[in-house]
Amino acid sequence: MLIQLEKDIAANTKVDIINQIKALKYKVTEVTTQRASYLVGIGKAEVDLRAIGQLPGIRDIHQVSDDYQLVSRKWRVKPTVLDLGDGVYIGEGSLSLVAGPCSIESEEQMEKVLQHLLDNNVRLMRGAFLSRAPRHILSAVWVWKA
Repeated sequence: MLIQLEKDIAANTKVDIINQIKALKYKVTEVTTQRASYLVGIGKAEVDLRAIGQLPGIRDIHQVSDDYQLVSRKWRVKPTVLDLGDGVYIGEGSLSLVAGPCSIESEEQMEKVLQHLLDNNVRLMRGAFLSRAPRHILSAVWVWKA
């Protein structure tokens, strides 16, 4: 089950909710995002969601039967979209192309590749700086302003 908590929930109220869910033989995991706090309950016992949903401090509750409850599409209203800034998005409904060399060997090479990508409206570049010493590899993705 997936429980969305009220934003101003008191700590003792949250503990009471967690204890009640654990009493049902469910494993409880707390998840906090930028927008809300959730409790994810994983278990097999039949549960009356109405009884739990009436507890103080609960904003919403959903029964999610998928093994991967946090990424299930069953309870999502909108698809996940990552905003990388400057008008660059990755997610459903948008095509995101990331391009670049396997390894960056010089600043000149990087500038040439970057200019080629910008000329072709590719805003995401990837590459790896390879040091001559072993185990010193930095792989990165950059967002470039047009």
